[in-house]
Amino acid sequence: MPSPLWVPDAAELVALYDELGIGRALVAHACLTEMNGPAGNARAVDALHDYPQLLPTWSILPPQTGEMGTIPEFLAGMRAAGVRALWAIPDGYLLNMLTFGPLFEELVARKIPLFLRLARLESWETLTNLLAEAPAGLRMAVTLPSVWGQERYFRPLLERYPGLHVITSLFMVAGAYQSHVDRYGARQLLFGTDFPNQQPGGALLMLLHSGLQDAEIAAIAGGNLQLMLEEVRL
Repeated sequence: MPSPLWVPDAAELVALYDELGIGRALVAHACLTEMNGPAGNARAVDALHDYPQLLPTWSILPPQTGEMGTIPEFLAGMRAAGVRALWAIPDGYLLNMLTFGPLFEELVARKIPLFLRLARLESWETLTNLLAEAPAGLRMAVTLPSVWGQERYFRPLLERYPGLHVITSLFMVAGAYQSHVDRYGARQLLFGTDFPNQQPGGALLMLLHSGLQDAEIAAIAGGNLQLMLEEVRL
């Protein structure tokens, strides 16, 4: 069920984030799940055109179908639109190297991050298999499917794959931040709200009252993502 704070356009999203003190955000337009492909990607860019603090993302499709053009054409479109991060929404395709091998090789070479929403606990197996066969250096960021018990899934992956990052929208368990940072540091955590699926203020409250050092909070809140996006080469 959508959050009661669902907003109809970019202007109201900016107003909401301004109220919360969120100055910049990487945005996945709602249309990406309904119009997965070029039409949705174009609409995402158009909707955010007048709001430079909202950075658009695109979704990917299997290159074999030709729906997103050739890989060079897709990358050129990203460059022209100022898109520096991608989403995989594997509803109707398999997220693996057989399907996306040539594209993922480009993502590694260009340091383009790929975001993935883990909708179910079973999604961890898909992610584990993908990371095991993907080229070394693939940068991924994943949202969590649940609040409870996720460390048992993602901590082994973070230890094995330094390019994997966890989005903290569901870091809602007391002590979760401190426990993680004490063992692994803050580098692989990216603050996210998962709005409108979650109330954005809740995620912000948990980070600000996590007990971490100011430098660690700043890294998670935006520094890690900013560095990742600055390293993208299109």
